[in-house]
Parts: sequence; structure tokens; C-alpha cells
Amino acid sequence: MTLKLSDSDRLLAGFNPDYVHRGHRYVRDRRVLETATEERDSSLVVTGRVRGSGQHLYSVHVHIDEGFVNGTCTCPVAWNCKHVVAVLIAAARQETTLNPPARADRYALPDADEEESYPPEIDNRLLYLLQLGSATNTLIMRPFRSRLTRSGAYGTLSPFRPSRVWEPFPPRYLLKSDIAILRNLIPAHNVSEFPEGVPIPPDAVPLVERMIASGRCHWAHVANPALRPGNQCRAEASWELMPDGRQRLILSAGDTPLVAPALNPPRYIDTVDHVSGPLTSDLPELLLAELVKRPFITANEVDDVLDDWERRFADIAFARPRRLSVHRLPPTQPTPVLHLYNAEVTDYQGTHRLPAARLSFDYDGHLLSWPGEDIEQVVSGEKIVRLDRDQEFEEDAALRLRDRGLHPLFAFEGLSAAPDDSSAWVPSNSAGELESWLALQTDLPTLQAEGWRISIGDDFNYRAVTPDAWYGDIEADSGRQWFDLELGIEIEGERISLLPMLLEWIEQIPAGALSGLLEEFPDDEGLPIRLDNRRIAYLPIARLKGILTILVELFDPEVRLKDGRLSLPALRAGELPLLERNDWNWSGGDELRRLGERLHAFSGITEVPPPTSFKAALRQYQQTGLDWLQFLREFGLGGILADDMGLGKTVQTLAHLMVEKESGRLDRPALVVAPTSLMFNWRAEAARFAPSLKVLTLHGPDRADRFRHITDADLVLTTYPLVGRDIDTLGEHQFHLLILDEAQAIKNPRAKVSHHVRELSARHRLCLTGTPMENHLGELWSVFDFLLPGLLGNERQFRRLFRNAIERQGDDSRRAALERRIRPFFLRRTKAEVAPELPPKSEILRSVALEGAQRDLYETVRLAMHGKVRAALSEQGLDRSRIVVLDALLKLRQVCCDPRLLKGTKRTGRTGSAKLRMLMELLPEMLEEGRRVLLFSQFTSMLALIEEELNKRRIPYVKLTGKTRDRETPVERFQSGEIPLFLISLKAGGTGLNLTAADTVIHYDPWWNPAVEDQATDRAHRIGQQNKVFVYRLITEGSVEEKIVRMQEEKRGLVESLFSATGPKAIDAGDLEALFEPLG
Repeated sequence: MTLKLSDSDRLLAGFNPDYVHRGHRYVRDRRVLETATEERDSSLVVTGRVRGSGQHLYSVHVHIDEGFVNGTCTCPVAWNCKHVVAVLIAAARQETTLNPPARADRYALPDADEEESYPPEIDNRLLYLLQLGSATNTLIMRPFRSRLTRSGAYGTLSPFRPSRVWEPFPPRYLLKSDIAILRNLIPAHNVSEFPEGVPIPPDAVPLVERMIASGRCHWAHVANPALRPGNQCRAEASWELMPDGRQRLILSAGDTPLVAPALNPPRYIDTVDHVSGPLTSDLPELLLAELVKRPFITANEVDDVLDDWERRFADIAFARPRRLSVHRLPPTQPTPVLHLYNAEVTDYQGTHRLPAARLSFDYDGHLLSWPGEDIEQVVSGEKIVRLDRDQEFEEDAALRLRDRGLHPLFAFEGLSAAPDDSSAWVPSNSAGELESWLALQTDLPTLQAEGWRISIGDDFNYRAVTPDAWYGDIEADSGRQWFDLELGIEIEGERISLLPMLLEWIEQIPAGALSGLLEEFPDDEGLPIRLDNRRIAYLPIARLKGILTILVELFDPEVRLKDGRLSLPALRAGELPLLERNDWNWSGGDELRRLGERLHAFSGITEVPPPTSFKAALRQYQQTGLDWLQFLREFGLGGILADDMGLGKTVQTLAHLMVEKESGRLDRPALVVAPTSLMFNWRAEAARFAPSLKVLTLHGPDRADRFRHITDADLVLTTYPLVGRDIDTLGEHQFHLLILDEAQAIKNPRAKVSHHVRELSARHRLCLTGTPMENHLGELWSVFDFLLPGLLGNERQFRRLFRNAIERQGDDSRRAALERRIRPFFLRRTKAEVAPELPPKSEILRSVALEGAQRDLYETVRLAMHGKVRAALSEQGLDRSRIVVLDALLKLRQVCCDPRLLKGTKRTGRTGSAKLRMLMELLPEMLEEGRRVLLFSQFTSMLALIEEELNKRRIPYVKLTGKTRDRETPVERFQSGEIPLFLISLKAGGTGLNLTAADTVIHYDPWWNPAVEDQATDRAHRIGQQNKVFVYRLITEGSVEEKIVRMQEEKRGLVESLFSATGPKAIDAGDLEALFEPLG
């Protein structure tokens, strides 16, 4: 069996292009001494011997099975080397035969008339990219996948994996014709053997025609228009003499050059007009078919070829190659020649210009590109000069480029270049491009001293320079709110701002990797920074480590610079001291830098004497909080007091206000914006701890009547819902201090309430919240954007610099950077930190006002039941009216808990629950803090309503009621830490349980007998409890619940008499009247 030339072309398509090129030269130079081909079953075995460099003889053994080539050799490379290539080519040339014309039935394809279309939901497309093999004239097809955009253009290309066409269910974007084309070209057993593309057999013309007919076939890259079917073209033939003595066939139609790949019958590809069709020429038809497979003739072959053509085509006139004489040059040592320039490189996306180095060697005036064969042939006039190359010398020179991070262009898969650029060297990766070119230029004087000839093209824009001086300049605005920062170097008397270049360098570093990268850099190394199109500055790492670490925190890489300067809020001055440690020559901004020093060292806050008229002794951590609040006031800053719930944020804030009042600085009112449920708490605690403050509450339908008293008040209270309604009035006032309690209410920066509070004017701003963020860091940004606009940048900058890096990538360095930035303006203490300052059990009363329909319903029930109770007392007396009284009070309590508990009331379906809303504000915050909560209610039906809300929010819980048969399981799940929330009915779980895993107890509704509540609380507050316990009692303001709590303290006998037949009877109508009083 004889191996055909067409077979070798296809088999060599997957080889290293350099090996293919050298293999052809070995055949041309007659270094293949012998070959033999043997057929074994369905495979082929080719053997041979090749004379290599230094007259070494190498034995080659090649096994070909179903298109897969496994060639071994006794040379150092050992596998599929240039000697294997040479043996395959020589074996194929032993008998050159012309393939017969393609048979129509050779390739199975769908009917060309069958209409194919894509389903409307499919926007992916298969694209065919055609090109010539790197060392042969074989047509190569590279399949890609791309998404069709709305404009009709293709998006980013992704290589199509050949194996997908043989899957049981190929991708839906493959049409029947696509599947047929790919399966004809890609064997099922060999789907991964085409790293350079799929070679197209010479007889596969029907497949090429169908690819072109698809409208998705492009020449070289997708930027070119799709190829279109063209008419038959008659081409003129000519021969081009190449520098190495080969003569290449050139086919053209007029002035348009044509590509003629190895196809039979021949076809042309017009890469100018992007058409393809049948090809004829002035060459004999038989000869044209041969030459498109072998597009060049070597100098050694030209005489034999011309003699053969004289015999075969003596009577036909056509262009023939020239006869040249051959001369041999004596051995000589070459001169390395290095040229730095921009090379033209093509990939499947298009053509680009890349900085490159061309390495060549001058042999007595003959310039040879690297790499080359041991014996080279070059054209000199009408003769060919043969010379011996010094391969060892050339490899040593090439190693100098490799040591500087450069590699030959042909080593990169998917890249191709013009012949003049085929020997170009480029950096191994674009990220290290600057470093590679700078390292190479650093070596240029040494190379020139060693005899290298160096040249740099006008289009090569990398020149190394060294700074003469370093400077930093600060310019503050008149209001001290912002300052401009410039950092730069001086070169030859020119001041150059470094910020744009450092910003560009920072952008190249993956998020979170900068700190680690800087730590790994030795101090004696330099950082290359591109200054402009022609210069690179080599800056010492020791000088830049500090500045780069700070800069990545000081500004967002996407920020716009103005004249090389960066505008920053004055709040960021706290980080300037870290910059000054880098021995820069600073000018300007003296006052700002002093502020920065004080901010940076803010941990040394001076203790402030507590206000003399404050009616409470501050605990140590509360005194620290007061000192911190005064520190913020002194510097005109805002902050977040984020202590855990129950640690007295309100008390610390009231103490702060009293200091301001006693010092005379409270010449304007302070405004508190809080949830409606906290209005009562603020009034109560102000009255208790700071009675000298004049408090004005702007709440209720008649609040407009009190607007005129705003300027007379020390403290104005309003709610988040009312800020928007009253923004015109509140916006007219200048407040001394604007306080947002439960400041997570503005966690959404686009919410109306967030916009409204930003419109209010105050000297200082303060946020109180135990949960400065509930879901993500964006909520923290929203709060700080209210407090200190610009501190964390805009929302997009914050997301890029901090949120994505911390939340998605777990970047500890970014988390530390954020902590450093907000540290002076953020104070948070947990219960664990201040536990020694807390009593064993803290009792906290939280109240909420009834509003709207719930308030109306309460009044309706109160009036109805009050009349019913009066009638019962009048007719039956107190003892016999107990059931009526309890039923009346039960209904009022149910309305307070949730109107849905009240049976038979038509209006309950449209009525919400203020207390349930308050609970749903408290619970997530507590659980976020890691609290473990027991939630008690007398009403199991109320627990069911709470369950509905928890399920909506996906908050896990366990429950225990009188219907619970297995009490151990929920207790175990809670005690083990699996579940953080335990819903318990007061009657079922008030006694007999040990729940020391809990640190928080919530009594949703007050029970008449405080002892019962105490027993329930003691489920957690008992021997074995390791944590402080916080007990919350939730009541509705001014309702029967508030009166029950007061009676628990003032008339315990009354409560006991209602529930104990043996209890005291000393209760009168006045006591009952108090329970049925209208809402306050």
C-alpha cells in the first residue's frame, strides 16, 4: 500500500508547524535516506532513516491507525518530531498520484433544497472559520459557537468541542447540515485530535460548498464578511521567488490575489470580495490540480520539475519557475540582530498589532530568521547561496529572550502572522507585558557590548526612564469638606502625576490579590509603570509598597482624575498619615494632615464628664460611648452607635444631648426619627433620665398644631412614615443633631424615606441600630451615605471595591480595609463584651401604639364591652359578673395582639397588627445577633399567626403547645443549637422546662398574674444559665395591656382576685373602670 501525498497533508495538520516546516526542508535536502510502507490490517506502518544535524542517523517508526499518528524516533525529541514529518512526506512522494474527482455520494449530506431554520428561542450559531495550514496548502476548518445579538452581529466566539457532534442529542443550534458536515470531517473515534483545526480532505468540495452556502462560513476570522458562492474564475498564474529559494505559485484574477487550497476539483477563495467558486487557469488542468496541493517548488527540485514539464507540456505556453544556480558559503559566526517593533498578528477574532521582537542572524550579509535548519538556502540575485547555521550559537541567543519572558509567536495556539512576522517573539502573557519589555531593555546595553545589533522601530513605544524626584501635593477646598490629592514623580524637570498609572496597574491585579502580591515583592525590585505611549518608569517597590496599599483603599480604580489629581472627602484624611511615612516631598494641606493625624489616632479619646443633671449613673461602656459621641461632635463627624439591643443606646444618646445642653451648644433642637413603636420609649426615657430636656412629639393627626413649637424644643420626636409627609416643614429647620433610631430603616438607598432623611439639615448626624446591616453590605453603605457622604464612595464604587470582594470572594484584606475606613465612625459593643456591667436579668418594656383600623376596632370593642360589663355589675354584682368581665377583657387583649384573634368581627380581615409588626422587626435583628429566643404567648392561635409570618421570612423555629405530644424533640432541637427560636404557649411551657440555651425571652402578651410570667422567664433564667438573660415584654400603648402592666406593679391583689377563688375580694368598680379606659 502506498501513502498518498494528500494523506500526509491531512495527517500533518495536527503537528507542530515548526516541525512540519523543518520536515519539508529535510526532504528537500535529501536527508531522508530510505522509507518503507506496510499495511497491517486496517492500519499503516511507515519506517525510515533520516540524517540529522552533525551527520547523526535517526531511525523512525510511524504507526497510523484511523487517522491517528504515533511516530517514534531515536532522536532526543523521541515522538512526532521533524524526522517523523520528513519520513511521512518522503514516503508519500514515492508515488504522487492525482486523486480522482470527488464523487457526489462520497459525503452524505441533507438535500440542499431542504429548508432549514432555527427555532425562535435559539440564538446560538455554529460558525465555520477557514484558513490554510501553517506549513501546507491544506484547507483547515475551525468550528466556533457564538450568540447572535439583537443587532444581527455575532457576540464573543467560543471554540466548539468536536465531541458534541457525536452526542446522542447534539446542541439544538446545530442544523442537520451542520451535523452532517462535522461528522464527515470529524471521526467519532478521534474528536480531540485537531488542536490547530480540522483538515479538509482534497475531495471534500461538497462539504466546503455547503459550509459557504450556510452564510456562516468566514475566511480567517469572524470580522471578515461571510463567504458567498461565486462564479467560476479563470486565474492567471505566476511564480514568486521566496528568500529561501523556494518558488511559490501565485494565482490572481486581475489585481486580486486568490487563495487556492488543496481541493479537487480546484476552487478559489477571493479574500477581498469574500467569494468562492470553481477555479481554472492558464495552467494545464492536470498540473493545476497537482500544484494546489503542493504550492511551492524547492530550489533542489526546480530543475527536475522543469525538465518533467518540458516533456509533458511542451506545446502549452504557461508561466514557469526560474532556474537558479547554487553556491555554498564557508562556515562563519553570525551576528545576532534584534529588532523591536509592532507585529501584525491574526487570531479568530481579527487582526491586531502587538509589540514584538524579531530575532535574526546575519551570516556575511545574509539575514536569516530564527529558527532555521542546519543548512539554509537564501537567494542572492540569480543564484542560491547555501550556508551552515551555527545552531548552538543561535539557541544561546534565543535563550536570552526566553529568560526575559518572551516566547516565539508560533508557540501560541490560534495565532498566525504574516511571513515577515513569523519569527516574532512576544511576552508569554499580556499581564506581564510591561515587565518583559522592561527587563529586555535593561539588558540591551549588555547585548550591544556582546556584539548584538539592536534596532527599535518608530512604532515601538516602550522606553525605560528613571525618576529624579518624588512629590505629594494636597489642596483642601474652602469648606474643608473635600481635598485634592496628587502624587507624582519628576523626570528631566517634568512633573508627572503617578495616580493614573498606578490606577492602571491596580486594575490589572485580581481583587483581593494586591496585598499578598505586594508582600511577596522583594524591596530591591522595581515596578514597571507605563507613563505614556513611549515611556516606562521603573519604580522601586520599597518606595511604593505603602502608597499602593493605601491607594487601593483611597480610591476606586474607575474614578475620574482631574489633571492627575484625586478628589477625596475630608473624612478620608485619617489615612493620610500612612502616606506620609513613605518619605515623599509633601506640600499643602497642613491643617488637613493634622486632622488626619488626630483621626488616625482617635483611640485616645478624652473622657467627658457626665452631665450633672442626668438622672442615671452611666456604666463604664456607656461612658465610653458618650466620650465617642462627643469626639464625633468635636470634629463635625457623624457615626453609628451599633451596640447590641438592650445596652442603652438611647441612654447614651440622651446623655450626649444633655452634655450639649449644659455646654450651651444645643442652640437648636435635636431631631429623632424612629419607628412609631419607639415613640413611647423615647418620651419615657427622656422623662426619666433627662427631665430638663424640652421634648416635642410630632405624632398623631393633630401634630401640625405643634409645628410652631419646634424651635422652642430641645428634642423633637417623629417617625419614619411621617418624615415624608412633614418634609416641607422639617426641611425649613436647621437641627443641631439628627438622630435615626433603628437606622436600618434606610437600608434601601432608593426608598423614599432614605431620600427624605437626607434632605434634612443638621450640624451632626447620628445613627442608632443594633443591626447596621441585615442582608448585605449595601445596607451599611446606605447608612454611611446618609451620615458621611463620600466616605465609602458612591454605591457602584462601594460594590466594586468592597461588597463584591467581601461577600462573593471572602477577601479578608478588603474586609480589613473597610473596617479601617469606618473604624473612627462606628462603635459597637456586644453583650458578651460588657457582660460584667450588666445585671443577671434585664427587663425591657417595648410598647407600640395602635393606629388606623386596629385603633378604631379597639375603641369599638371597648365601648361595647364597657357597656356590657357595667350592665352585668349593676345587675349581678362583681362576684357573679366575673365571666362577663373576663370575656370583655379577653376581647380587648385579642385586639391588641392581632384583630384576627377576635371571632365574629367582620372588620378584622382589613385590620393589621401593630404589635406583630413590631415583633417582626425585633426578631430578625435578635437572631442576626446570634440570640436564642423563647417567645411566649397565652394564645395558641396567636402563635399560629406568628408562624405564618416566620414562614414567609423563612425563619426556622420549633413550637410547644398543649397539643404537642412529643415535648422532648423540640426542646432538644432548641437546646442543641439547631433552632434559634422556640414558640411556647404560656400554659403549656410556662413550667417544667429547662431551656438554658436561651438568652432572650419575649412575652408577646402580658398575663394577669406576673408570677406566671416569672415562671416562664425562669425556663431560661435558672441554674445552669451561662449567659445574661434579656426579658422583653411587648405591650400596646395606652391600651388594656399597659394598664395590666401598671396594675401588676400597683395592685397585684386585683389581678389575683380575678383568677383565684380563694384570693382577696377587695376589688371595686373603680378598678374595672381603669381597665376599660379609652386609649390615651
